[in-house]
Amino acid sequence: MRRLAIFALFAAHAAFAQQRYTVRVIEYERFAQPSQPGTAESHPDRVLPGGWPLEYGALTQALGPVGVIARAVHRDVVRAGEDKLDETVRYQIAGVESGQVHVLLRALGGAHDFDFSVPLNHTAVISGDPRGGRVEIVAVSVMDARTAARIPELYVVGGAVKAPVAVSRVEPDYPASVRAAHVSGIVIMQVEIDERGTVAGAWVVKDIPDLRQPALDAVTKWKFAPATLNGKPVRSLFNLTVNFKLN
Repeated sequence: MRRLAIFALFAAHAAFAQQRYTVRVIEYERFAQPSQPGTAESHPDRVLPGGWPLEYGALTQALGPVGVIARAVHRDVVRAGEDKLDETVRYQIAGVESGQVHVLLRALGGAHDFDFSVPLNHTAVISGDPRGGRVEIVAVSVMDARTAARIPELYVVGGAVKAPVAVSRVEPDYPASVRAAHVSGIVIMQVEIDERGTVAGAWVVKDIPDLRQPALDAVTKWKFAPATLNGKPVRSLFNLTVNFKLN
């Protein structure tokens, strides 16, 4: 009986070790807007409560909706129990039970190790103090194979990922009332551009409240030659500016 129990335990551990999951780690920064200045830079030190979306656009909107920018996206298929080291994060799936994934994570250079659970096919968010002027945020999603197949891979432009090129632009509307108030400047945005060069989403990083919507309306109609990785089109995150000039 003891041998049978030991064998069953070993078999269960072996099966657990063979399970594979797709882990996506997104490193964000959130900046305080001029009207709401923050106090200082704040590194991740807490797991935020609540459920967070899996889809990139919904997740970014939930974290914002203004002032949030993705700095890096890591995505790997890992075995349970495998220790994974990316450029700036190290993590491990330590266990899976009743649909809850136990994750160990360290953001390299950070002061904290994190030990938390996230529902399978959902996201957990680790953040610095939201009152900071520049807040670092790490979003961790764990997916099974079926879910991972419908969530597209996403790359931040830079390094081997060559930037998309705008081939068709729509000029933003500049409302007469805003001009009359002498409101001008730049709206900084991060846009998601798919493999066909279509804008799949846009988020404002630096805001001019009266000009936010005109900038979003225009940019979502732009067309691009898509970003490339090793010569192949990829879905990307790309930073751009929309300039509103009075003259």
